[in-house]
Amino acid sequence: MRIAILGAGYTGRVLAARLEEAGHATIATRSSDYRLGAPWPHGPVDALYLLAPPEIDRAVAEGLRAITRGPLVYASTTGAFGTHDDWIDEESPSLPPLGVLGAKRLRSEAALRASGELRVVRIAGIYGPGRGLGARLRDGTLRLFADAPATSRVHVFDLARILEAMIGPEAPPMIVACDERPAPTLEVARFLAAKRGLALPEVHARAEVELSPMAEELLFSGRRCRSLHRAALIGPLRYPSYVEGLEDLGG
Repeated sequence: MRIAILGAGYTGRVLAARLEEAGHATIATRSSDYRLGAPWPHGPVDALYLLAPPEIDRAVAEGLRAITRGPLVYASTTGAFGTHDDWIDEESPSLPPLGVLGAKRLRSEAALRASGELRVVRIAGIYGPGRGLGARLRDGTLRLFADAPATSRVHVFDLARILEAMIGPEAPPMIVACDERPAPTLEVARFLAAKRGLALPEVHARAEVELSPMAEELLFSGRRCRSLHRAALIGPLRYPSYVEGLEDLGG
């Protein structure tokens, strides 16, 4: 297959490598190299991944639809589910209030779906080689809160497996990409600090620190997610929790 990845940053590079190993011809562009809505210079493709962050309107969605002869897979966020007190899965509704990021992705999903068939991957917090708490723990820039909620994560290796499978004939219209052990950031930081022999930074209460709306959303809109479809699509995760993921990163 001839496959395009628009927005080939951290996750897109891992996905592109998997697709190329599987024998697909892959066109991977970063957001800085290709502006969404501009004329597509590469000819039609058999599948299209949209990993780019900007909000998508109806006109851009129709232009993207013209690029691909086959599936269009959109990388969204679990923030598009909004605020839930219980577990979230593919059958959960989107509930207010939604944060800024979640609301943008939900509108983008709607615009893309209005232009034709869409496959959505709603993604939890991504970590993996070169991306995670380790660097911030070492340099002292990690902010920790005792009252931050548990949140779901996904290792980039497992995320790329899910994305790859979403262009197959058995792919569902939506899947949640997450591991099986939601945890507060403080729990993960304590685990990592113990493994690396590092001291934890000061732990705050939410009321002690003034945060921007964006920081508030990222730090305190934790969601406990699970997937009803992932096991049938790709089987077991390689990294079912942060413990296995961080062990494989060398601590």
